[in-house]
Amino acid sequence: MSIKSYRDRLSIFKVNYATTKEQIMTQFGRALYELNIDLICANTCQAKGRIERANKTLQDRLVKELRLNNISTIAEANTYLPIFIEDYNRRFSKPPIDLLDIHRPLQTHESLEETLCFKQERTVTNNLTIQYDRVLYLIEDIPPNRKLRRKKIMLHEYSDGSISLNYEGKKIKFNQLYDRVNLIEQGKTVPNERLDAMMTIIKEMQKGKEYKRSTRCPSKRHLGLIPEVDRRRKLLKNNALKT
Repeated sequence: MSIKSYRDRLSIFKVNYATTKEQIMTQFGRALYELNIDLICANTCQAKGRIERANKTLQDRLVKELRLNNISTIAEANTYLPIFIEDYNRRFSKPPIDLLDIHRPLQTHESLEETLCFKQERTVTNNLTIQYDRVLYLIEDIPPNRKLRRKKIMLHEYSDGSISLNYEGKKIKFNQLYDRVNLIEQGKTVPNERLDAMMTIIKEMQKGKEYKRSTRCPSKRHLGLIPEVDRRRKLLKNNALKT
């Protein structure tokens, strides 16, 4: 790993607004801090221009190279990419002044999986529950966990969409209790004459409701999942056609 990371002042890397609270870090800055990597944000436009010029060269040249090699599919492009990188480095790379490699190895106490994830602080209720991304989670009701009432714990969401709850470096067992995005369907309820009228009212309320996750949480699009809003609308449309 590198010792320092030189970036621009984009909001992904640094909080650019003034705050009266304690120092706030972005998820990217927090990950670098945990890996003991110094973050240096550029204060000059020349540094930003240097990055943008390289990106423009790569994007423009790569597209033309793909066209010249008659490549039109993602699989063919992925196969050609190592050849393009080798040729590009051979033509434009320059040897460093000092050949000493100062990258350091990953330490035994460092975990990239636990560091390169989305972390957020949540407060445990008196009922041993927390809310995250419109989902209610119930912490296992055992004597050690009862001490967590009204305390703050850390929630980790990983790249595969799974989450874990942590307190003072220890994982906490929990179960998903309720998902506010899920719809109530007639087929999942027990037949009851008194429930028919209520279910009709609930269905009418759900028609004008937006079923989407929180915008403050990581997106799940990279997992190949259908966006919640589109999926809910399709389900409502199908239910309306059936009735």
